[in-house]
Amino acid sequence: MISPRALASRAAGRLNLLTGFGTAWVEALARWPRRPDGPIAPDDFIEIAEVGGFIQQLGLFVLRRACSEMRDFADCKLSVNISPAQFRHLGFETEIKQVLEETGFPAHRLQLEITEKHLIDHPDRARQAIDTLRALGVKFALDDFGTGFTSIAYLPSYGFDCIKIDRSLVSSLGTDPKARLLISGMVHIANALDLQVIAEGVETSAQATLLRAAGCHALQGYLFGRPAPISELNLDGRMLDAA
Repeated sequence: MISPRALASRAAGRLNLLTGFGTAWVEALARWPRRPDGPIAPDDFIEIAEVGGFIQQLGLFVLRRACSEMRDFADCKLSVNISPAQFRHLGFETEIKQVLEETGFPAHRLQLEITEKHLIDHPDRARQAIDTLRALGVKFALDDFGTGFTSIAYLPSYGFDCIKIDRSLVSSLGTDPKARLLISGMVHIANALDLQVIAEGVETSAQATLLRAAGCHALQGYLFGRPAPISELNLDGRMLDAA
C-alpha cells in the first residue's frame, strides 16, 4: 500500500498568454520518489491506489496538502487532477467542501480536472457533482481534450470552465500539419462556448509560438520549468521568458 505521506508534493505553473504572467494558475502534482533512478510515474501508482481501494484517501491527501500550501498566495489559483474512482464516490462533494473548510482555501480559486471517462461511466453522477461544487465557486476543466471521440459533445452539457488540449496533439505540432488545424478548431469551438483553452505538454519554443498563433489562452509544460515544490515556483508575478 502507498502511504500518502510518502508522496512528494510538486506543482507546475502555467504561462497565461493573455497577460504574460506565469503565476495565475499552478497545477498540483503528486510524485512517489521510491525508486533510486527516479519517481514512479503517477499513472502507475494511481492505478495501484485504485485497485487497492485507497484512491479516495490518496486524492484527498494531495488536495488538502496543495490547498494548505497555496492558501496564502491570494493571487494564485490551484488546479488538481481527480481520478474517476475518486470522482464517482458518493461522498465526493462533501469531502471537497470539508477540505476547503479545513484549509481555509477559497472555493473560487480551486479548479478540478476530470477526463471524458468520468462523464462516460456515470453521466448523471458527474453532472450532480459538478453542479454541486460549481454552486460553491469551484471550477472544472476537461482534461486530455482531443484524445476521445465524444469530448466535444460534453462541452455544452456540463459546466466546464476550460479545456486542456492533450500533450499528444501538442507533440505532433512539428510533424503533423493536421495537428495545428485540429487545435485551431478546438480553440474556435471553445471560444464559441466561452471556455478557456490550455495546452499542456509544451516543450519547445516552436510549439509555444504555434499554440499562441492558434489562439490558446495558456500554456503548460517543461518549456516553462519542471514540476517543483510550491516554495520554488515563480509565485511573485514575474514574467516568464521561455515563450
